[in-house]
Amino acid sequence: MFDPANIYALLPSRILILDGAMGTLLQEQRFSEADFRGNWFAEHPKSMKGNYDMLSLTQPETIRNIHRSYLSAGADIIRTNTFNSNRISQLEYGTERMAYALNISSVLLAREVVDAYKTHNPGKAGFVAGTMGPTSQNVSLSGENDRRGSHISSFQKVYRAYYEQALGLMRGGVDLLILETIVDISTAEAGIKAIRDAGKIMGTSIPLILSRTITNDMAHSSPEQEIEAFLNFASHAKPLSIGFNCAPGAKRIGPYLEKLSERSPHYTCVYPNAGLPDQCGKYNETPDSMGYFMNEYIKKGWVNIIGGCCGTNPGHIRAFTSLARHARPRKISATN
Repeated sequence: MFDPANIYALLPSRILILDGAMGTLLQEQRFSEADFRGNWFAEHPKSMKGNYDMLSLTQPETIRNIHRSYLSAGADIIRTNTFNSNRISQLEYGTERMAYALNISSVLLAREVVDAYKTHNPGKAGFVAGTMGPTSQNVSLSGENDRRGSHISSFQKVYRAYYEQALGLMRGGVDLLILETIVDISTAEAGIKAIRDAGKIMGTSIPLILSRTITNDMAHSSPEQEIEAFLNFASHAKPLSIGFNCAPGAKRIGPYLEKLSERSPHYTCVYPNAGLPDQCGKYNETPDSMGYFMNEYIKKGWVNIIGGCCGTNPGHIRAFTSLARHARPRKISATN
């Protein structure tokens, strides 16, 4: 009998379901500046509108409801509302000093909902994943600012931001961490080192998912080259799973996921966008249209964890849950 509290025990037996987008559902709420501020930031000198991570403090019931909706749709893994909860990304709003406390608060919200769900649904899996986005600055290996703009940072600065975030997520009580939407490998290296060092301080080793995103720059290289580079980069981190998220949609990820499945000694994950946003900013891939490609990846035995990124909602996750319910997960071995 598999232990639903142990993700390592579950992955060989079935495909796990990750939740869908948080930001998309929050944007649909059309919160005002006053809503973003709440009582916490009533006198804050900078605008808070658009700082969706801070809604964990100012609109906690909304965050709880989104977590609940994904659990009801079949999600096994719930991500914290912390994609931008790092000191670098929060600098735009003048709330960088809140980053550590914000991570703890967001974990506690997700933990509360997941634990209540498992209490009322004995035997069901439920994991809280602390999500760590790419920060608003990439790493410059020289440590110098790029003359073209200010979106370049030193390795140490990014490392410190990630370390603070990882420590907050771990202290809040996450079951695993997701370093996601990886674009810049040097930035991700800073994140991996920060996670490892925070784990040493906490005396724990948290399972880690590494998730790359597909960019236009990848058009200049083959999926084989990209996967080889990704695996070489990821190997020293000893991740639970590696895979892809975001990107232009489920179809575009296919060639990369195929090569990853062939070669990776780790569990694979995929959680794409619902296509690209249209001129009105809406994502138009439906649960059925995304489900077509996700079902292909399931049938071909390429995946272990599936879910949704930007533009997805509980309807998408419900569809993916149905597709994966009786499917076999991808098998991994040392020869992959």
